[in-house]
Amino acid sequence: MATIMIYFLPSILLIQLLGNCKGYLSDEFDDQALFDSSWVQEGAIDYALVSGGVLTLSPREDRTFGWYGGSTNNAIFISQTLEAGTNFVIETSLSVSSSTGGSPEGNWHSAGLLIRSISNIDTYAHINLGRQGSAFGLPMMLGTQAMSTVNSQSSFRYEESSLPLSGRLRICRVGSEISLLRLLDSDTSGWHAVEYDANGVGVPSFDASTDLLSDVQVGMMMSRWENSINNVQADFQYVQFAEPNNLSDCLIDDLSSLSGPATDEPMSPPTPIPTQPPTPMPTDSPTQPTSAPPTSSPTTALSSPPTPLPTEVSTAIPTAIPTAIPTEGPTAIPTGGPTISPATPAPNSVPIESLSDEFFSATTFDLWQDLYPTQHNSATVSDGIFTIVPSGPTNGNVWYDNSHGSGFTKLVTGNFLVETLVNVRVGNDGEPNGDWNVGGLVAQSVNEANNWIVVNIGFQGASGRMGLLRTLGVESKTTSDGFSLFNYSPDLRDNLPQSANAVVTARLRICRVGSEFLMLYMLEGSSSWVIQNPLPAHEPWNGVDGMPTFRPDMPETLNVGVMTNHMRNLPGNDDQPTISRFDYVRYGSVLSLQECTGAMSFM
Repeated sequence: MATIMIYFLPSILLIQLLGNCKGYLSDEFDDQALFDSSWVQEGAIDYALVSGGVLTLSPREDRTFGWYGGSTNNAIFISQTLEAGTNFVIETSLSVSSSTGGSPEGNWHSAGLLIRSISNIDTYAHINLGRQGSAFGLPMMLGTQAMSTVNSQSSFRYEESSLPLSGRLRICRVGSEISLLRLLDSDTSGWHAVEYDANGVGVPSFDASTDLLSDVQVGMMMSRWENSINNVQADFQYVQFAEPNNLSDCLIDDLSSLSGPATDEPMSPPTPIPTQPPTPMPTDSPTQPTSAPPTSSPTTALSSPPTPLPTEVSTAIPTAIPTAIPTEGPTAIPTGGPTISPATPAPNSVPIESLSDEFFSATTFDLWQDLYPTQHNSATVSDGIFTIVPSGPTNGNVWYDNSHGSGFTKLVTGNFLVETLVNVRVGNDGEPNGDWNVGGLVAQSVNEANNWIVVNIGFQGASGRMGLLRTLGVESKTTSDGFSLFNYSPDLRDNLPQSANAVVTARLRICRVGSEFLMLYMLEGSSSWVIQNPLPAHEPWNGVDGMPTFRPDMPETLNVGVMTNHMRNLPGNDDQPTISRFDYVRYGSVLSLQECTGAMSFM
């Protein structure tokens, strides 16, 4: 006989059938020893703590991972084994937050349920709740993601949710069909399917791949694709299994009536997890489909591979603390004609976060405007890195007064925060040592090419105008009607006695609120933003060193993106190109200047 244990919760009666339902075990998370013995745990788990009827799951902060394609190394999965031919529905009730209790802060910081083939670990399906990242035209969204992955090829769809991020999720397999379902606390229409691709909304099921009809692992999953200031955390209230007879049973609110006949069959032992070679994780977003068509529905579609979105802006923010920049084998990007004057494309109305680019596909490069094509020898995208090799050296290849270096931008209207991670070098690994050999960010008027601001890192030249000496550091510059004022950070070699490449790697930001701008940097290995003001002497502003730069002449819409200079080489390096390598460019919105130094997060 099966042992039946009945527990009462405020919202649902759960029946836990030990040894029932072909060997899988529901869990109300009131016994750490039972949890540890019943579930196979894999991935970068910091802790999985059972206490007071809640499983609190937290990932390691020194790893980034996620469930997408074949890049699942370190991804968290806590599972049990289900046999081929078993109809099942698994349900959980969970909440997902940052470790401090707010909304998740990093892209693809999420948790939920997953089914994975035992024979082919690159075939799986999942539904999760959390912060869904923006990439290649897809807006960042707080809500659910439903995904189907077959042989490392993923298609997925988002559906938005109101705060708090809490509620119930299900995966249901009946015969050859699988449904991914949600009933969040903010939902008002009952259980419904979340379509994993763009073929329709609310389709109750899809045909499972052959691998997902054989023996599978089913259970809880977690993604932490990016770093952030605060970690992600998930609290699971329970996991309940039941045996549906048809697809309609997947939508029954109380699963206790579907628990199936009792059986003396013992529970199956945990199945060892197949191993696979580690897959290098990208520094931010996965190699994802490029776009989702605009829709009035709250559900955002995404499947592989759609068409890229056009460029432009509104208000909200992405983020992360990046990892090291990889090397690349570049794919050449067309650079356009020889004109030196920036064009002025009409702005499009899309969410600001959709302008972000992680550079995992050369096709997304079509969304960037090449302001000055003759100012670079090459512009390539490969392996998640955008590499610019400026032309020159020449006195005209520099953002200074009426001159301009290279620039790749998108149209941004209103308040914004833009961030990049950039590494600047000479040749393969040399420290930049020629005057104004730099890479960074630019915000330029669409109407007046000689009104702009920049922040960059690299080798800065001596300036009689500003009384500055040559230095390896960060420069901020404001230029109005072709006249530039600028300032340098302290020499980085004095502050960071490490390798040359580490010294010239930094996260940079430009932040705009109304007519005020801040230029900021964070050196590799640091966790603090520094305001780099273009004027040498200012009193602290709101407790932060550095006053905002006041630019009432700047129009509402600007060209905002990345820039490079290559003005001159020092003797002995005449044939060495300066190379700027950008790991990502992320856009978001702010409401006040105080937010410019905080973690990028979506409101």
